[in-house]
This record gives sequence, structure tokens and C-alpha cells, in this order.
Amino acid sequence: MEAACRNDVVESSRPSDCRGKRLSVLIVDDDAMTRDALSLSCSNMPGLDANVLVASTIEEALAILSTDCVQVMLLDKHLGRDSGGMPVDGISFIPEFLEAQPELQILIVTGMKSFSDCVEAMRLGAFGYVPKDTPQDYLAEQIKRACEHSMLKNKQIRIDRGEQRSRSHIEFPGNSQAVKKLRSSLAAVAETSRPVLLNGETGTGKTTAAKWIHQHRESLFKEKDQPFFALNMGALPSNLIESELYGYERGAFTDAKSARAGYIELANGGTLFLDEIGEASLDLQSKLLKIIEEGKFIRIGGTTERKSIFKLVCATNRNLERMVADGTFREDLYMRISTFVVTIPNLVDRKDDMPEIIKAVLKKCCEDNSRFVAYRDLPEDLIAYLVENPPRGNIRGIEQFLSRLLVHAPRDSRGRPVLTNWARIRELRVQKSRRPKGVTPISIEELRTRSIDFLDPQFPGAPALTDEINNSLMMNVLESTGTQRAAARVLGITQGLISQRLQKIKTKEARL
Repeated sequence: MEAACRNDVVESSRPSDCRGKRLSVLIVDDDAMTRDALSLSCSNMPGLDANVLVASTIEEALAILSTDCVQVMLLDKHLGRDSGGMPVDGISFIPEFLEAQPELQILIVTGMKSFSDCVEAMRLGAFGYVPKDTPQDYLAEQIKRACEHSMLKNKQIRIDRGEQRSRSHIEFPGNSQAVKKLRSSLAAVAETSRPVLLNGETGTGKTTAAKWIHQHRESLFKEKDQPFFALNMGALPSNLIESELYGYERGAFTDAKSARAGYIELANGGTLFLDEIGEASLDLQSKLLKIIEEGKFIRIGGTTERKSIFKLVCATNRNLERMVADGTFREDLYMRISTFVVTIPNLVDRKDDMPEIIKAVLKKCCEDNSRFVAYRDLPEDLIAYLVENPPRGNIRGIEQFLSRLLVHAPRDSRGRPVLTNWARIRELRVQKSRRPKGVTPISIEELRTRSIDFLDPQFPGAPALTDEINNSLMMNVLESTGTQRAAARVLGITQGLISQRLQKIKTKEARL
């Protein structure tokens, strides 16, 4: 009974129309007998498991392309006459079909053997040209070739749009109880079609978790190379985020010289990862509701409602429940994305995994910095230090630490890094430094609990509290960036001001 129920959950989480699951062929012909004959041929072709769709007009074809993923179109050149009595030339609509689905491959099917029509069709982007009386085995071969070309075109489009999936197996290093629980939770939520919300500190591996979910679904459904797209909601202005997500039609704005599919459309059948979802504007939050609820969206500047079904994974290091209470995050959106919440543990909770994490991160650091050091070459006291003193930024902090170590360590006669005296490397001191005695971290939550009188300029303790907050913020940024210059850039102040503040802190400590 449990197995049956589990299979029901898995089957219900499958997208109903997506790339890579089954070949879809759209037949566009105004003659009913020809449509039926082609449809029967495509349905009964040996080795061709095709989902056959039919349309008799250009309008019907465009409507289908807006809601269904189609790999191959069999297009008739002559599509009757329009309302004004003028003949409709199917070839002239090829650019419009390709704007709707760029990876679509179009085979012109006609009884007229015109070389000029063939040249014009290919010029406009058609894949091939077959006569209506072509043998069934030849038609099947052409459709298969067109489908393969469609898949290659789709992959290229995804690469051009910056698809961020990993081609290698994604895994969380270690075997601690915390990571075992994490894998179990991710596997469970991966099997459902509902959105998943990943919580966790910066650098804990939320992007890795999203990719893990995607790969688990591919394995679960026995489907390879499904799309994975990730967008950081805090990295771009809201208007650019919207065009990246929803895409746009030609002429939607000044630079829109051609139509472009967005991540929502490209992720159809796969996974869409929205990182830092708490940074989305309220206007964008309201627009996300429709795609989550109905799987429908409209490109910017368009009027046609399109369909896309994908696994939505969101991530944040912010307290969304507090944001809902503050009115900065929509409650209805929060309820929809938080059906399943998975918290990614930080390094403090994964000390047993640290050796494996260091080993995995070291390999990447060696590749990125053109330095080649084996894990066995790392001093034991260095590993022990990182285990007991996890750097700020979690796994990202370890990557930063090891990169500095590899780049700034002295070399032996053969050019290999000498790591025995790692503690003396000046560039690592930022990671090992302790916060000055006079500066203690203050969180926003702590400030909220303090009396409002502390923030009153007339209150005698306000200047001291303000200095303490500024110093705490400055030290946080210094520890995460590593240099005064970088910290000044993040804080939007001069490097000289940071030096002055550090000098004042040292002077104050000397008096204590």
C-alpha cells in the first residue's frame, strides 16, 4: 500500500507537457482529409512515439504553440483563403512560428514541387521540405531528424541563456546526522510537484540543494538533460528580473528587436530556482502568483497566454514570516512557496563533515587558482583549525580561505605551495582575527527589542550606541571581504574613514 501511494505521488508530480518526455508533432493543414491522413501516419509510424496535434488555421497553430511544447511542425504551404478572400501562404508565417518556439523544426508539406518555395522556406528558417505523397518511412525519418535537431537547438538556447545546471553528480560531502537528514528531506520534497523553500545562512549550499533536487527528479522520472535555470532576485533591478523571467515579444521596448523566451518558458519540464526570493518587489511577487497557481504567463509586450510547468525551488536567508508581518512580502505568495521548507545546516552543525567538505572545496580551489595541492598535503593543524573555527560564509568562506592559502603561500624549488607555516601567512589573518574587545555584534532583532529611547537623539546613550552599531557593521564587512578597500566599496565610504575608525577602536582598547 505504501509503495502504491508513493507511486501515485511520483506520477502526479510529472509535468503534463514538457520537453524531452514525448515527441510532439503539429500538423497544420486546412484540408481535413490530409490532416487525418498525416495524423494517422504519424501515430502509426514504427519507432515514433508521437503526440500528434492538428490545426487548420494559422491562429489555431499559434494558440497550440503558446500552450504546448512542439518539436516538429508539418506545415502546408496553401492554407485556404483569409476573410478577405486572399490565399494564405503558410510559408510566410514561419518567422512567427519560430518566435513562438525558437527550437521548433518546420517541415513544409505540399503537393506542389516548387524549387523557389523550398528555397524561400529554408531562408525563413524551415528545416526541410517533403511532398505530400512521400513514403511513410521517409516521412518518419525526416521527422526523427527534425526532432533531433530540435533537441540540439533547445540545448544551445539553454546554454546561450546561461543555464546553470551541473553536468556532474551533485552531492553534499560528509556523512553526519545533519547531512543525512538533509538528503532525506531533499529527496522527499523532490518527488512532489509543489514548490520548495530552502532556508539557510549565506554560503551553506542552497544553490547546490536546488541542483540536487533537480538531479534527483531526473533520476526518479528516468529523464535526462531536463532544463535547470537559476535567477538571483537580488542581483538585478525588478524590471530586468521580470524580462528575464517572463521573456518579451518583439517591440515590447526599444531594444526588443526580436522575441525572447524567459526562464519560466525555458524551464518548462525542468526546474526553476529563484534565489533570494525575499528581495523580489511586491509588484513582482503579485505576478509570480499566477504562474505558481495556474502555470500560465504572458511575455512582456504580448497578449497570448502561454503555459509552462516546472518544479519551483525558492531560497532565502531572510525571515519571510517577519517580512509578511511587516508587509514587505505577500502572505499569499509565502503560503504557496512554503508548502515544503528545508533548512540547510551551517558548518557549526556539520563539524564531522568538515574534512570531506575541505577535500571537495580544495579540488575546486586548485582548479580556479591553477594551484595543485592534494588533501594529504594540508597540515593537520590547519584542518583542525578550520574544524573548530569555521570561517564566516560557511562553505563559501572555506573556499575563500583555501584560495588565499594557495595563492599567498610561499613556493618550494619546484614551485609547489609550502603550507607548513600557514598560520604566518598575513592574508589569512582576517579569517583568524578576533573582533576587537570594544565591539560586539548587534542584530536587527536585538535592536527591535530595545527601548525606543535608545534611538532618541536627545538620549545621552544614543551617540555611543550609534558608534557601536557602525563599528559592528564595519567589522562584519571587513571580516567577510578581507580588505579595507573592498569593505569601503561595500559600505559606500572611503578607505580613510575605515582606517580612522579602526584607529579609534585600538586607542579605546589601549585605554582599557
